[in-house]
Amino acid sequence: MKTSDRTLGSPADLAQLQRLRQARAEAAERRVFAQRRACDEARAEVEAQARRIEAERERVRRHALHRVGEGAASLPRFQALDAAFREDLDDNRDRAEYDLIDRQETLADELSALRERQGEWQREQVRRDAVSDALARSRAAVGLSRERAAESEAEDTRRGTPFHPLARTSR
Repeated sequence: MKTSDRTLGSPADLAQLQRLRQARAEAAERRVFAQRRACDEARAEVEAQARRIEAERERVRRHALHRVGEGAASLPRFQALDAAFREDLDDNRDRAEYDLIDRQETLADELSALRERQGEWQREQVRRDAVSDALARSRAAVGLSRERAAESEAEDTRRGTPFHPLARTSR
């Protein structure tokens, strides 16, 4: 049954639109959850990389202590080897630090994407809620028009006027 308010649309059309909006809101919610998982993974990678950097720094500290402690006696003989080892430690630490910067940038990108997905989800929820409100108003309008028709029919019956659906349109 159509409503008297054409701006709302029929309840059947609005119910179908509501199902569509609900499906879109659920899809947006799934994208938010997937993006949150991606952010969590990126955050875990940043934390793991920070631990690797700290381990590399600890290796450099241990090597430095070894050179001034028990390794000091053999330093003149292995000076070239020691310098190469120290350079390798420094390179490993530098690579780890650059990798950390890359992972932090990835995390920032993932967080930005999460904010976008959350915005999409909120917009879909607002659209779904708007259609739900319109559907409720449309159903109320249909109920009201049925109630008015029933009251009019009861009034016509009470007056003794025969009810005929085509007679109603001529009034």
